[in-house]
Amino acid sequence: NNIFSCDILIVFERLFFAIAFALIIADLAFSKHPTFNLERFKFTNYFGQLSFGLYCYHGIVLTIAIKLANQYNLSSNSVFVFFITPIVVFIATLTLAHLSYKKFEFPLLSWKRNFI
Repeated sequence: NNIFSCDILIVFERLFFAIAFALIIADLAFSKHPTFNLERFKFTNYFGQLSFGLYCYHGIVLTIAIKLANQYNLSSNSVFVFFITPIVVFIATLTLAHLSYKKFEFPLLSWKRNFI
């Protein structure tokens, strides 16, 4: 839901969130002691390592899930669309990103030391 109901105020709502996220990203990227220190959590570091694979594989996995749901007439079932599909897509994307990181990205990144 929108915080504001008027159309012109929705612009300010979106501007507020854009500035807030930009400040958080700038704090994480440029501050020596960031306010939002996410490095202390293992899962944020793990998702940071997998972020390229998550970005690359999410669209592919989502497209396959939608095609399969349409093929088996599951796209009309709201429980499947709103609950099962997002969980399955997330787990499949995470699995592919993890396998890609372990089998391709990490070995290639280890070669980087030889060229620096």
